[in-house]
Amino acid sequence: GNDVVIKHRLKKSYRNDKLDDKLRLERTKKEAKLLSDSRKLGVRTPYVYSIDLEDKSIVEEKINATKLHDIIVDTDDKNDLVDLFASIGENVSKLHEGEIIHGDVTTENILVDQSGPIFIDFGLGRYSNLIEDKGTDLLVFKKSLTTKPPTITNATNPKYKFTLLYPFCLSVGLILYPMWPPSFFKFSF
Repeated sequence: GNDVVIKHRLKKSYRNDKLDDKLRLERTKKEAKLLSDSRKLGVRTPYVYSIDLEDKSIVEEKINATKLHDIIVDTDDKNDLVDLFASIGENVSKLHEGEIIHGDVTTENILVDQSGPIFIDFGLGRYSNLIEDKGTDLLVFKKSLTTKPPTITNATNPKYKFTLLYPFCLSVGLILYPMWPPSFFKFSF
């Protein structure tokens, strides 16, 4: 068989039992649907094998790939990332055109293999056609590119080179924006 990941929504003891059960059920169903609908739009996500509504869990494909964060840190010539970032922008554009908001587009929730990016963890996702929601996805991604990992303590740490990415990552944001259709930039006041 295939390797799987079981994503289980844990009970929150601080919530009323009925409310907690309802929230976990709704969020489990919604995340599974978002994963499936994203795949239909041509965005690579883990395949959902099954949903256990009683247990509030999703059984999904285990993806053997590298986190985008690690690729950024380990790439010496940041210009080698331009095509990857363009592909990420194209995929986020597909999500937004399909009215899917990922909700947590970060360098930790994008995996990369030889075929390109794979989007994981739609736990904060939702359906929306609001420009503000699409913009929030972009802002979250931008902030994930320009945030220092908490493990950095000094310049001798090999991971410190991540901080040198700030100017590059900010300029890469310009690559992402043209990937959205012109309708994305039409505003009414």
